Amino acid sequence: MIPLVEKKLSQLTVLCKAHQVDSLALFGSAAHGDFGDSSDLDFLVSFSNSIELLDYADNYFGLLEKLESLFNRPIDLVSEKSLKNPILIAEINRSKVSLYESESSLIQKVLSL
Repeated sequence: MIPLVEKKLSQLTVLCKAHQVDSLALFGSAAHGDFGDSSDLDFLVSFSNSIELLDYADNYFGLLEKLESLFNRPIDLVSEKSLKNPILIAEINRSKVSLYESESSLIQKVLSL
């Protein structure tokens, strides 16, 4: 993970809690070292299941705006629910670095073991 992201983990946690995020991961060039000055940041997000459908877009676009402001660069924010292509899913899973997990998300993972 690149220092630009690593230095802002506490701010990312605050943003995730404010926007009802279950999990946030970094993938792409910033996760595996090909990151350059003109690179964007690629994030995979999963929102809480308790979000009302009408509030989902507000949380998504609000988080996107805050991430762009925090990192001062373009952000590619991919919702885990939107992923359908198995090749893209495999590529993201291969390179992703977990940045945030909500307490409920961690509990779900433990219970599913």
